[in-house]
Amino acid sequence: MLPDLYAEDPDFYRNMRIQDLAQGIHRLIRQHQLPQLMLSAFDVLPEMKMTPHHAWQRQIKGEVETIELENLVGRISANMILPYPPGFRC
Repeated sequence: MLPDLYAEDPDFYRNMRIQDLAQGIHRLIRQHQLPQLMLSAFDVLPEMKMTPHHAWQRQIKGEVETIELENLVGRISANMILPYPPGFRC
């Protein structure tokens, strides 16, 4: 992971130690209160517009579109969006 991260922005990471990276991430977590946001993320769930089975059937029939992230609002996802915790291969 770290070589890939470095390759994306070598100038940013060139003189950074792993401790600096970890402290920066920790600072962002605290600054944006991410634990509280994560706990409240599922307080209100959206209404299901289509069953997962129906969405999968549409996908295997090629009845789906690839859409840019900024245009997803109001659309129905044909795929599961699943964040993986650290340590899991995606």
